[in-house]
Amino acid sequence: MERTALITGASGGIGRAIAESLAPTFHLYLAGRNRESLENLAAGLPSAKVLIGDLATESGIASVTSGVQNLDVLIHSAGVLHLGTVEELSLDQWRESLELNLLAPVALTQALLPQLRQSAGHLVMVNSGLGHRSVPGSGAYSASKFGMRAFADALRLEEGPRGVRVTSVHPGRVDTPMQEQMHSWEQKEYDGGAWIHPTQVASVVLSALDLGSNAAIDSININPAHQVHK
Repeated sequence: MERTALITGASGGIGRAIAESLAPTFHLYLAGRNRESLENLAAGLPSAKVLIGDLATESGIASVTSGVQNLDVLIHSAGVLHLGTVEELSLDQWRESLELNLLAPVALTQALLPQLRQSAGHLVMVNSGLGHRSVPGSGAYSASKFGMRAFADALRLEEGPRGVRVTSVHPGRVDTPMQEQMHSWEQKEYDGGAWIHPTQVASVVLSALDLGSNAAIDSININPAHQVHK
C-alpha cells in the first residue's frame, strides 16, 4: 500500500524539495494557506492533494485534518523569520514567530496523533541550526526553534513506546528565500551556491523515512561543508 505523507510549507524552499523527493513513492497531502502555489505544485506530482487552512487557527487545523483518514508521515516545514534585536522586534512579531513556528506544529500534531499511532508513523520536524544556538537578530526565530526542539524531544519519549518515531532535522544555511532575507538583514552579499541546497535536506529526510522500523534518526545536523560551528 502506498504510504501517505502530509507536508506543511511545501509551496517553496525545503518543503517543496521534500514534496518532490517523496512524490514517487508517497501519496502527498500539501497543507497551507497559499492555494495557488500548492495547486501548481500538486499538478506536477503523481499523487497529491491540496489541503487549505490557516494552521495558526483552530478552524484551519480542522479544515486541513478533516479529510485525512490514514497517515504514515507528518512533516513540519512551514515557518516564518522575523529578524531584529530583542529591543527592535515587536511583541506581535515574537507572537507570530512562536505561533507559526511552534504552536501550529503542536496543534497539527495533536490533531493527527491518532492516525500516526495507528500506522506506527513518523514525524519529521524541519528545525534549524538556530534551534541549537542564537545569533544577534535571531532571538524570536531561535526561541521558536528551541521550543520546537523541546517539543520534538518530549514527543519522541512519549510516543516512542507506541511505535511513533520523531526526527528533528537541523539545517544550517540553506539556499532559500529565507536565507536571502537573512543576508539582506545582515547587509551581506548573497551567493546561494555557497549554502546547502534544499534537495540535500530533502535527501536526508527521505533517508530517515526509509531507515526501517527497527531504527530511527532522532536528530541530525546538516551544515555547509565550509562552515564549522563550535
